[in-house]
Amino acid sequence: MENKIVEADILIALFKTTVEQKTMLKGTLSKKFKMLFNQWEAQGNRLMQEWEGKDVTVDEHIESISDVLHDTVDEIRKKITPTS
Repeated sequence: MENKIVEADILIALFKTTVEQKTMLKGTLSKKFKMLFNQWEAQGNRLMQEWEGKDVTVDEHIESISDVLHDTVDEIRKKITPTS
């Protein structure tokens, strides 16, 4: 797989993971911040649709990268969350 495609897959997986992480914050962000993030998300979704239409990425590859990112976020959460 070409390096450019790998980098594009990582970028898409980061975007998807970020969007999923946003759902964890519902109700805690200011209205303006949510509005700006939603605009960013809409732009990212348009870019992903463009890439998918050109078959630039491989879904399984993106999903495996997303799994690694989710695991990493879980580890970060464990390390920074105070224990009771």
